[in-house]
Amino acid sequence: MIRGRTIRLETPWESCAFLWMTLWLLFFVPMLPAPLMAQEAPKPPCHSQSDIDRGNALIKAGKLEEAAPILKGAVDNDPQCAEAHLAMGSLLSKQDRIGDALLEFQQAVKLDPKLEEAHHRLGNTYARINRFDLAISAYKAAIALNPNAADVEVDLGNIYGVRRSMAEAKSHYLAALKINPNLPVAHNNLGLVLKDEKNYDEAIKEFEKAVALDPSYPDPHEGLGDVYVAQKKYADIIREYELYLKLAPNADDANAVRRSISAAKSLAPK
Repeated sequence: MIRGRTIRLETPWESCAFLWMTLWLLFFVPMLPAPLMAQEAPKPPCHSQSDIDRGNALIKAGKLEEAAPILKGAVDNDPQCAEAHLAMGSLLSKQDRIGDALLEFQQAVKLDPKLEEAHHRLGNTYARINRFDLAISAYKAAIALNPNAADVEVDLGNIYGVRRSMAEAKSHYLAALKINPNLPVAHNNLGLVLKDEKNYDEAIKEFEKAVALDPSYPDPHEGLGDVYVAQKKYADIIREYELYLKLAPNADDANAVRRSISAAKSLAPK
């Protein structure tokens, strides 16, 4: 007996149900929150992490020559590890091998685009070679990954300061202080902007906050001296510039500061 193929008639409801299921899969599933959606695969661990940690500790201790072979080994043995390239870039930057450091930071970002510190270090390196647009992009990428990165806000403010975009610089220093009000460099650099605005009273407050937070920090004393030059307060000029030189005797502008002290002494009331 020949059995014929069974023909199944599809009802209108079943046709609609199939259509709705298709639409749901196409449009609504991608909108489902985690963990309903498939999670991103975790990044594999760096096999050279112990060497990276040792190398970073040696860099921090200033033992660059000892760190070099350890970190080179980490990069050679674990070339897909972003942290290895980040650490190697940090070493090369300390050695003033800026071009080589740049390549390492670029590779770290390529391997792990979510590594905030790599974007930050990349921005610092671009800043050192005056590639300011690229530095700004790198800093903004770092802040997007970590909105609480006060140090990156300061560095971004510094780029705008160099470009004389003082309103932009000020906004980033204020952002840094909102995140961390105890950041001496942010108070100092905000003081510089306020001095530039001739808002001397507020500039003095910011410099004094920086000194209170870090008495070993020389720059606020120079900033205070500059404000007192504008105000012709000769005794204050002498005091602050001498404090600056005591803390930074080999500063690039040390001789210019010494001349300013001599000038203030000659002008001070006897």
